[in-house]
Amino acid sequence: MSALLSSQLSVVSPKTVRQSLNPNGYCCVIRLPKQKASVPPTAIQQRKEPWKSRKWMERFAENSELQLSQAERCCLLKDICRDGLWLICCPPCSTAGMANKLAFSAPRKPTYWPLMELNGAGPPHQAVPVSTKDLTGGVKVFWITTKMGHRIACMYVEFTISSSPVILYSHSNADDLGTIARHIRRLSRTLYCHVFAYDYSGYGLSEGDACIRNFYSDAEAAYLALRFFYGFNQPDIIFYGSSLGSVAAAHLAAKYSCRGLIMMASIPSGIRLLCRNSRSLARKKSSFLFDVLDNVTLARKIKCPVLVVHGDEDGLCSLNGAELLVAQLPHATEPAFFKGVGHDEVELFRRAQLRMSLFIHTECAVIWNSINEASDKAKPQ
Repeated sequence: MSALLSSQLSVVSPKTVRQSLNPNGYCCVIRLPKQKASVPPTAIQQRKEPWKSRKWMERFAENSELQLSQAERCCLLKDICRDGLWLICCPPCSTAGMANKLAFSAPRKPTYWPLMELNGAGPPHQAVPVSTKDLTGGVKVFWITTKMGHRIACMYVEFTISSSPVILYSHSNADDLGTIARHIRRLSRTLYCHVFAYDYSGYGLSEGDACIRNFYSDAEAAYLALRFFYGFNQPDIIFYGSSLGSVAAAHLAAKYSCRGLIMMASIPSGIRLLCRNSRSLARKKSSFLFDVLDNVTLARKIKCPVLVVHGDEDGLCSLNGAELLVAQLPHATEPAFFKGVGHDEVELFRRAQLRMSLFIHTECAVIWNSINEASDKAKPQ
């Protein structure tokens, strides 16, 4: 085969090949584009996003020896000044936006999943069984609608004694009903109470976005559902807030009458939380102008018995903030401060649970009697 091909190729002359490829004799010229010199892009060319973006910061983290020219420094300074001026001129919008990003960190994916279709999901009589991440069995979730038009997921744990008080549980940040399902069941057995828990907007299977406006409307919707779906009276309701949830619980206690309020590892306010290493700022009694999630301001409006539970080794919410809250509360009982307990451990601490049970079943009634006696004496005869 190779010999045959070589004999045929030897017969064909180069001129014949050229005429067969280009019979008219045209000259074809192909012009290639000029290649630019490979010059590394400068910081200005690479910086296609604002100075505060993640890509801008990561580039300097990868190359710490990168030097900026005078023009690049001027552009960077201009961006910082523009954003700083916007922050000063538009504080309500910027403060709320920063609070939504810093305060609310919902789990990326829900930690509980429905075991049936959600087409008919609705009020408590249409509860849907779900499976949780820690395989807690017998968990049912139902949905209620807030005044903002969002449906939020709720869970109700019933105690064996129907006349027991009920706890309206507002969970901490980065949690949802799947992570707290087992905990609230244990809490119901330990405190001898019914427990009603709910997810904030943007958390778990709840609709909407996690923001301050939805945060307060979610708490109010949960309270109204507890009143009108289950028929609990105000003297039977305990508002319970853990960490971020303490703001929602304090908001409800300042707006509605209740049996009592439990603030577990509570935050004093947004600015005090960010500046928690500053003792002078953490103990400042006056409110800041554009502070959000301000428990210190809400504490002055609360007229019910309050128990503050905190650990002295809390690295997120300092003990100074808890002491400031106790000083601002009009009817605070003796606080429960525990040594050697951190932010996440205080709620699971056995002594803390016993102290909460004493507060719910004994101290609330005593404090309410003293409040009523003081109000009767203050009335003109």
